[in-house]
Amino acid sequence: MVQKGYSLTPNVDSHNYCVHLQLYKDLKERHKNGQTKASLSLQQYLGFESGFTVDKESNTLAILCEDVVPVLAFDTREILIQWRVKVYYRHSD
Repeated sequence: MVQKGYSLTPNVDSHNYCVHLQLYKDLKERHKNGQTKASLSLQQYLGFESGFTVDKESNTLAILCEDVVPVLAFDTREILIQWRVKVYYRHSD
């Protein structure tokens, strides 16, 4: 689950079918292009699924890649929808 106080942002490279996830300390760090706490590059992006329940969390998003499927859980449905839109439109370019 994405913890409160942290900001996680997806960047989708539609030409190479990659998703880059970056974890920031907080939203302020993200807005000032501060240093990330962690980042993860997911190769061979295939798509995503959302809205299923995992460990009693229902605001979930699975990013489907050929080798791995990370699952993210969000505090609210609104944040989940924002992420779905970001991933969808950034990949559609």
